[in-house]
Amino acid sequence: MSIFQKVTQNFTIKEPQLTRRLFQGGWEQMGHVKREPDTRTTEQLLENIDYFAQKCPEVAQFKDELKEMSPKHLGLVSDICELANHHEFINTAINIKKPAKNGKSLFQFLLEKLPVASRENPASLELSQEIINNADATAAKYALGSLSPLYDCKDAAQHIEATIPLVSDIAESTLNGGYTMDYSKEQNFVNGIKSFISPNVLLEKLRMLSKIINAAEKSNAQCQIDAFPFVTNHTPTETIIRNMETFKNIAPHMDGKTINLTEFLERNVNIQ
Repeated sequence: MSIFQKVTQNFTIKEPQLTRRLFQGGWEQMGHVKREPDTRTTEQLLENIDYFAQKCPEVAQFKDELKEMSPKHLGLVSDICELANHHEFINTAINIKKPAKNGKSLFQFLLEKLPVASRENPASLELSQEIINNADATAAKYALGSLSPLYDCKDAAQHIEATIPLVSDIAESTLNGGYTMDYSKEQNFVNGIKSFISPNVLLEKLRMLSKIINAAEKSNAQCQIDAFPFVTNHTPTETIIRNMETFKNIAPHMDGKTINLTEFLERNVNIQ
């Protein structure tokens, strides 16, 4: 190795592990996606914030506050920075760095809200992370903008937390299919999430819904689940639990049969 190579090597800036490779280049997958778990260390994620602060004045503005966030939320900061610096090659691409009418971009707004929400409403950040983990770039940006008011809704924290396990199923049912050249799928995705974060939704029923979906997926029956009527129905929880045990017992013998599972859990009916 020459002296020149030795000198230049000393000044080489090592780029940190910036991303989870949410975008692999070329034609990226659209619709419902399942991203790999985040394996970055706290030290790497803090290094990422320093790196993005050099590239993005929005990050530099809030760098100190962002680095003081709970370590479990630092991955979300890095993912949002990646989203902000990614451009989708479609007509409906969303630029979250573009200033709104008030002069502040969605990127700035999110970075400003994240540190406070990390302390006071962590469930809202975990919802944002689950959205990024299950949606393509456009849908993730659209949802982050539409659902950002939830960062301030501490009263909704329990409903938000109970909705997180449902995000993957909501994404699969609303985002898959061909490109529509509008935001109709993204809007359906957001509306699906919002429908469960409502005072009209009974929290104990909402918490049961992911278990019901799991039981349906494990059975050999053709199960229909009417989610929203279920989470607003006042059938006693004890009845639901009792009928769930009945369903688990009969499920192995239901090959080819059709059942509206939520109706069955409420009234023990509707096996065809």
